[in-house]
Amino acid sequence: MLKHLKMIAGIAYQDNKTKALIKRIPRNAVAVVCHRDIDALAAEGLIHSQVKAVINFNESMTGTYDHDGVWKLLEAGIPVFDAFGPKQDLDHQYIHIIDGELYVRNNGTYEKVAEVFQYSFNVVIQRKRHAWNNLSEQYRAFVNNSLTHAEKELHQFLHPIVQLSLRKKMEGKDVLIVARGEGYMDDLKAFKRLRGKKEVVIIAVDGGADGLLACRMKPDFIIGDMDSVSRKALTAGDPQLIVHRYLDGSSPGEVRLKQLGLRVDAITFVGTSEDVALIFSYWAKANKIYMIGTRSSMNEFLEKGRPGMGSSLLARIQAGHKIVDLKGIRHVINENDYPMPKLVALPAFLLFALYFASPKMELLITIILQVIR
Repeated sequence: MLKHLKMIAGIAYQDNKTKALIKRIPRNAVAVVCHRDIDALAAEGLIHSQVKAVINFNESMTGTYDHDGVWKLLEAGIPVFDAFGPKQDLDHQYIHIIDGELYVRNNGTYEKVAEVFQYSFNVVIQRKRHAWNNLSEQYRAFVNNSLTHAEKELHQFLHPIVQLSLRKKMEGKDVLIVARGEGYMDDLKAFKRLRGKKEVVIIAVDGGADGLLACRMKPDFIIGDMDSVSRKALTAGDPQLIVHRYLDGSSPGEVRLKQLGLRVDAITFVGTSEDVALIFSYWAKANKIYMIGTRSSMNEFLEKGRPGMGSSLLARIQAGHKIVDLKGIRHVINENDYPMPKLVALPAFLLFALYFASPKMELLITIILQVIR
């Protein structure tokens, strides 16, 4: 558990996007972000990067809705501070926090740049309570926003968005859509154990492609605005790249892909890239659509700064009969559910001898090997 700290010091690494900072921050550095309501996924990334502390030039937990980002950081022993005042450029600066004040070392002297507020578990509990008291009003606003936008965007869902050449690669097949949501890596590992050798077409949504590679799986398609997927993931296994263009024609990562000389297709559509991946699979006549890491609740959308889910609501209504949502499957399935049979520990030569010694033993070993694949 986190103890109250009066002083902390270290080299600061800063980025306007927390997910970009996570990719380059070294171990034991101080993370400086500008992230209103730090979401659980961002917290998991910062914990994985083993940062020393988090300084936020925004409010890490506003209490407008419930989330576990700050709680996760505190549980991991990482102190969280909100800095007050104009945002400073602290990247690669040596910083020092003592008694609620943030200093930067400059030519051997320390200059105060901001006052800071340190979070505690009690503060998080208070803000969670405030979020609960505000739930009805927040929910009403979210639903109204969702229904208003759903009515405006409905026409986008009435016509196929998939080219025939792409549809042929997916028609009648099971599809796995992987987005970079909270706990998605552990869900992927659980799915991989359950799947065995069953073939599925894998679609990564942006940075979900990197999670797949970490689990030794390669996507067949990468769909998204391509602003958070690594160059390695873009080229590993030669996936088909499909850029999600917004209705105004923009796409944050399309220029980058062209500069890398990569061949891309494009889909112009409303909503999130997760919506595009789902509707793409639906109109491609996929059989079953397994989903990992995708957003489906008010809190998850609010964490990403979206005050509604109109397009996602329409996508789920349209393709819902094909969806198998595996988010959270890690809580049901774990490694201990499939223990390795002791027979596997036998020397290879003994297994080989037993295999040919008896038809019954041959059958037994064959069954065991099928189970543990």
